[in-house]
Amino acid sequence: MHKKFPKHRKEIYFSGPLTSGGAKTIYLKPPKSELDSVDYIPLVIKHNALFFEIVALETHEFFSDHLITLPHHLGNRKDWHEFDYLRFWMYYISGVTITLVEQFETYLQTKEIIDLSIFNNYLAPRERRFEEYKKLLDVFMQYFSKNEYKSNPLSFMVNMPDSEQSLGSRFENELAKAFSIKREKIYFDRKHPHFASHIAKVSPWLETLTYTNPAVISGNGTQLIHIKMI
Repeated sequence: MHKKFPKHRKEIYFSGPLTSGGAKTIYLKPPKSELDSVDYIPLVIKHNALFFEIVALETHEFFSDHLITLPHHLGNRKDWHEFDYLRFWMYYISGVTITLVEQFETYLQTKEIIDLSIFNNYLAPRERRFEEYKKLLDVFMQYFSKNEYKSNPLSFMVNMPDSEQSLGSRFENELAKAFSIKREKIYFDRKHPHFASHIAKVSPWLETLTYTNPAVISGNGTQLIHIKMI
């Protein structure tokens, strides 16, 4: 990564699922099992990417003076695994220097810290995988703090409605808290005329009563998207 950030980094990053989340429920219905999910990952990513694009367009007025960055626009490498993507997003979100990145990468290669057989295994238990994610974040923050490096992190992190269902998004939010990045959450007003045509049409899981993340509110119908600090 050889990205040079502007001195005053006015950038919004949207955090949410790419391989999981509400879109996964469209393709992974009974009698399909978690073992079948690997076959559907490309479709889920494509669906989630479309949802990111729609929401980013609808929220542009909120962040007109900021650069909006979506996760599927970053680090798209065919030969990458989960460990590669998480490291890349970690460096990008925190805005650390290339010197730190290079030194930390060398450090990771000399230490057996992360169990990659778990980290990169999409079918491993979710909480077990997150333990490995957390190890990466912890050792990164320890290394960063010990060496007193400078950073230029994002201005804001905006969470998609189903961000809690994504291990990657959980990781990003922990990272944001560590770097004191302001975090916000998106909510939709089901009474707005564009909810059915622009949002629920692409993301039908938002209308289900069994959905675990109630990101749909009943407002006065004048504003499709509401953004709240978390």
